[in-house]
Amino acid sequence: IVLDTSERDLRETTDRLRQMDIKAEHFERKVQQLENERDVYERKVEELTLKYNGIKTELDETLKSLDDL
Repeated sequence: IVLDTSERDLRETTDRLRQMDIKAEHFERKVQQLENERDVYERKVEELTLKYNGIKTELDETLKSLDDL
């Protein structure tokens, strides 16, 4: 009876460990996906910041030339 109980406990523990491994893999994939999304958004922010700074410089130059008139 003790052996049966031990075997049952071992099977249950093994099943729980498998389930935890599956969940861990799922979360690892999710983390990778979110990191990829973050990288995409960081690149977009950098691009938009450069674009904004270029347009702002152009606007400042235009306003200065209008003031000079």
